[in-house]
Amino acid sequence: MTKPYYALRSLAGGLSAVAARLGPKEAAATAAVLAQAMSQTTDANALSALGQGLSAVAARLEPKEAAVTAAALAQTMSKTLDENALRWLAGGLSAVAARMEPKDAGRVSAEAAAVLEQAMSQTTDANALNQLARGLSAVAARLGPKDAAATAAVLAQAMSKTTNPTTLNLLAGGLSAVAARLESKEAAATAAVLAQAMRKTNDAEALSGLAGGLLAVAAQMEAKDATRVSAEAAAVLAQAMRKTTDENALSALAEGLSALAARLESKEAARVSAEAAALLAQAMSKTTNPTALNELAGGLSAVAARLGPKDAAATAAVLAQAMSKTTNPTALNELAGGLSAVAARLGPKDAAATAAVLAQAMSKTIGADALKELAGGLSAVAARLEPREAARVSAEAAVILAQAMSKTTGAKTRFQLAEGLSAVAAGLEPKEAAATAAVLAQAMSQTNSGNALHGLTQGLSAVLNGCEPPERSRRAVAVAGAVGTLAGAGWAVPTPALLGPSVEPLPCRLSTEQLVDLLKQPTCLAPARRMILNYLEHHYHRSFRDHWEFVEYAREHLPDVDLNSPPKRPGR
Repeated sequence: MTKPYYALRSLAGGLSAVAARLGPKEAAATAAVLAQAMSQTTDANALSALGQGLSAVAARLEPKEAAVTAAALAQTMSKTLDENALRWLAGGLSAVAARMEPKDAGRVSAEAAAVLEQAMSQTTDANALNQLARGLSAVAARLGPKDAAATAAVLAQAMSKTTNPTTLNLLAGGLSAVAARLESKEAAATAAVLAQAMRKTNDAEALSGLAGGLLAVAAQMEAKDATRVSAEAAAVLAQAMRKTTDENALSALAEGLSALAARLESKEAARVSAEAAALLAQAMSKTTNPTALNELAGGLSAVAARLGPKDAAATAAVLAQAMSKTTNPTALNELAGGLSAVAARLGPKDAAATAAVLAQAMSKTIGADALKELAGGLSAVAARLEPREAARVSAEAAVILAQAMSKTTGAKTRFQLAEGLSAVAAGLEPKEAAATAAVLAQAMSQTNSGNALHGLTQGLSAVLNGCEPPERSRRAVAVAGAVGTLAGAGWAVPTPALLGPSVEPLPCRLSTEQLVDLLKQPTCLAPARRMILNYLEHHYHRSFRDHWEFVEYAREHLPDVDLNSPPKRPGR
């Protein structure tokens, strides 16, 4: 009788702590005791704890002692049909085999694999197959080509007899572990079994799992054969996609198709990806259910990378249209995610058409969540526009967002709008940036909420920053490197002086005249005023205690700056 699980787990933990100090002789004695205990129980929890202890001790075994322990485990495996016991015994054997001579490790692993294969061939129970597949994965890495081929055949056969997605994924994982040990001929035979199984099922999860297994063995095949069998499997998945409207099925099939596309010729990969994207986008246009959209967007992201410009444009148009018809923030978020995946494949003309739909949708909604997500989608598309066009659509979006911010006092709402504004700010020209900054400064003067101010400050910073993305990335890397170096030297909190130019304010996209006009606005109060002064300090390489000190400096050194005329209205 073994001790209760919790006692065994505590003992295994203690054993792990002291294992590093055991000599080979003590480790061998301990391993023998653990192996003996494993032979006397089929309780999964007890076997798990004993296996953990054996794994800890195994690293201290000499090859001869490891072989003795492995033989005991293999003998125990041959005398049980319990799948839980077989799984954990295989795991323990795998840990011990790592300390054996390669030839001996291969032999004992093959014996264990044969036991597991036999057990798998005698059951269709999903839970049993799960456990046995885990055990097989544990010993697979040390199999020789002949034994790997036999194991792969059993796994492929088991995959052909189930549609349980969890079981298929585990069997595919076992097959992936074995696949690296296959010769090309054996890999082709295994692929043929999987391809045959794919032709006999309509279950989307099963097809996706089978495709994953096929992809694992295709890596060991001759390139020409791998391309052929992958194309046949892709055709099966594409046909299944055409026959279903279920979003979970479509997503699973698209992910399987995307994985196979890596093995196809580029033209064929683009074709099947385009067909899948069209089906997914069409399904997304017909639902506002967030869960459904999440599944469909995941599938679309999987196939988007291989779309050509024309197909990407068609997909983007469907997504943008769907975004224009809902105000559900979760739905919009998923649609925007799909659009972001597709946007990188758009040409300027198609990106402009998509941006126009999104801008139109923004002009018709007042929900902060919806505006934020629409702005995110528009930002992804604007990155594909010509600079002048990107600036125009970004300005339109920024005006809508800033206007919405000026009409609300809700902290959460302003924070969401500021996030949307940050998304489109990179495309603003100075004039539009100045007008947007004035609206933000006004909103900052009208709230005392810390969260609202934080969001508004982020938005204002995004609007004022005139730094290109590469420079922002360079600054971030420099700061991270400096912090790491100083932390290693014992500095608790690195100071700006030590971090140097990496933490200086980013260049401003506004001129001094535009910044001064912002300071003139009666609603430009702290902290907006302080932020503007920071940019002026950076530009003129000196500090200003407040705006009056800057005025004194400007009167003496900046005669061309207009300090006296009244402030211009935003947008003028």
